Amino acid sequence: MATKFPFEEFTRVVWVNDPPGIANIAAPTLLELNHPETVDLSCLLTTDGLALGVGTNAVSGSQLCSRLDSQVPGKVTFSPSLTGFRYNDEDDDDLWYLATWALTGYLVVRRGRPHDQAWASGAPVEVYKAQLGEPGMANSAGDTMQTFSVPLFFDDFDQKAFVGGTS
Repeated sequence: MATKFPFEEFTRVVWVNDPPGIANIAAPTLLELNHPETVDLSCLLTTDGLALGVGTNAVSGSQLCSRLDSQVPGKVTFSPSLTGFRYNDEDDDDLWYLATWALTGYLVVRRGRPHDQAWASGAPVEVYKAQLGEPGMANSAGDTMQTFSVPLFFDDFDQKAFVGGTS
């Protein structure tokens, strides 16, 4: 029987810079995911900091002879963003310094396995070819950690990808 799992501890999120990038978003390789320039964002994001905002537009299929406003699925839309913590030590503020306007790369998300578990060939992942927008600090508030959000703009995606082999 399948086991349900929470977001916390069971979601790994990494940013793969481009270059080196990911050659095939349907099957990112272990070498691409473990590249030294790949940044693990899992512990840098707030618990609600991975927001993909997936939607599907409706295309009208209505006919003059019918009162039914029929529709078919149209283009897929995203309004994604990442929300992370700020750190008072530059060496720990990796997401803040990564969040550079127009930086291109790949957001890779793995769900259902412990976030610190090594990548495994054949594991299901989501891959989003993305460009970052301008990061913005959250409004100040009492009893709240300082955070910021950065919008993403997707150019391509595969939500049902699998980790490929080593090359």
